[in-house]
Amino acid sequence: MSILVDENTRLLVQGITGGEGSQHARRSIAYGTNVVAGMTPGRGGQRFEENVPVFNTVREAVAETGANVSIIYVPAPFAADAILEAADAGLPLVVCITEGIPVLDMVMVRRALALLAPQAGERIADMFCGLGNFTLAIARSGAQVTGFEGARGLVERGQYNAARNGLSANAEFRLSDLFKIDQAGFAQLGRYDRMLIDPPRDGAVELIKSFHDDAPRRIVYVSCSPATLARDAGVLVQTKGYALSAAGVINMFPHTSHVESIAVFDRQ
Repeated sequence: MSILVDENTRLLVQGITGGEGSQHARRSIAYGTNVVAGMTPGRGGQRFEENVPVFNTVREAVAETGANVSIIYVPAPFAADAILEAADAGLPLVVCITEGIPVLDMVMVRRALALLAPQAGERIADMFCGLGNFTLAIARSGAQVTGFEGARGLVERGQYNAARNGLSANAEFRLSDLFKIDQAGFAQLGRYDRMLIDPPRDGAVELIKSFHDDAPRRIVYVSCSPATLARDAGVLVQTKGYALSAAGVINMFPHTSHVESIAVFDRQ
């Protein structure tokens, strides 16, 4: 059995001011865990239990306290972003206890891949790829996949994950700011047969506006925001020559109002 937490652990608690986070942080401190920082956006400058400083971002917490492990106590709709923020800050170990996410995440990945239908030898683009959640799954199909991500730390982690899974021959990761891309920048990315887009809540409107006539023939768009999905779908259908082929939702976060949407667009 691997021992991941020991006397050298300097723990950051993400969501430390919430109900679950505060309760577990108190228990950790009582047990003797070296809790060096907490993080809750908008609560920076506060102190938890008078001794633990609270920061607005993970990166600030790591820089100020030398935290080397994060544990996440946030509601399910925000867990994925919390994990990515911790990874981007360079933390080598991140623990997330939010219930149900691994199972439902794999359901979403399998459904998205079935809709994307990558074929061996095809070139696939995975936009806003993060750590490679979809990228590595696509690589296992035999297709050549490139993951594009705007955070250097996530690109490096994606490359590491590909190597650890023996997929470096089929998967690569490239740094690209997809929120500021234009048609010239999109052309420089190369030609791809299919594309998966999984943006944050702001959506991918600048990326979609940059599409030219040789854009991928099929797009699978995974969205955590129905409003930005509707906006971006309008651009794809009304100005970029795509047709909406299929759409549905996955209840990733039971007992909340949040859902993940998946839409498929094919060039006409």
